[in-house]
Amino acid sequence: MFFVQIGLPDKWLVHILKSKKRASEFYKEEKKIIFSIFLFIFALGYFQPVIKYSNEKLNCQRSALNYLKNKYELKDSKKLALKMFAVNFCNGGNEINNLGVSDEIKN
Repeated sequence: MFFVQIGLPDKWLVHILKSKKRASEFYKEEKKIIFSIFLFIFALGYFQPVIKYSNEKLNCQRSALNYLKNKYELKDSKKLALKMFAVNFCNGGNEINNLGVSDEIKN
C-alpha cells in the first residue's frame, strides 16, 4: 500500500523486501564480526588525534634541533643537551633565550 500511495513501482517492493530479509539474516549470523569492525573503527577514530598531536610534536622537535645545530654551529657530541633545548622550545619554554649565554652545549 505504501508504494502505491507514493507512486513507486511494485517491482521495487519485492527487491526491497528481499534485501531487508538478507540484511537481517546477515546481521544475525555475523554479529561478532560487525561488532569487531565497529570497535576497530571507533578505536582508530579515538586515537587519531593523539597520533596526530604526537607526530606534530616530533616534527617540531626535529625542526628545532636542526635550527639549533645550524644557528649555533653545534656538533652532535652534545645530542642530549640539544634535544633538551628542542623539546623545551616546542613546549613553549624560553630556555632557548639563554642558549647564547650558556656554554653548556658549545663545548
